[in-house]
Amino acid sequence: SQTSADTIEKYQAGGAMTQSFISAYRQNPMSTYPEFMAAIHRRLKQRGFKQRPQLTSSQAFDVKNTVFSFTEGFQPNKNQVIGRIHRKKIRPGSTGDRRQSGVNDLLFGGLMVGGALAFADALFG
Repeated sequence: SQTSADTIEKYQAGGAMTQSFISAYRQNPMSTYPEFMAAIHRRLKQRGFKQRPQLTSSQAFDVKNTVFSFTEGFQPNKNQVIGRIHRKKIRPGSTGDRRQSGVNDLLFGGLMVGGALAFADALFG
């Protein structure tokens, strides 16, 4: 699991990921995404943090050859659908299939009745 790690470096407070991000960018402002992510990870590891940088994007792009930049390389939205895709919500611990839950209840109930009958037979038998 990922956790936040606060740090103070040269009298400036900030998160460990933020400080490592800034350090990696200053070290090589023209790095590709894999180089940039590796530099962030190296910096975090050198400083004893277990955080792992992750990259997500709503647009497909050539990750291996694209240079990370704050100001260049922006692409227009090419997604066929704009907006969030709503997926079926499954509560923690739930299988997500209500029909299966009913079957489990019947089987468990049958086991309970069978167990009670076997106990009664052994007791009064």
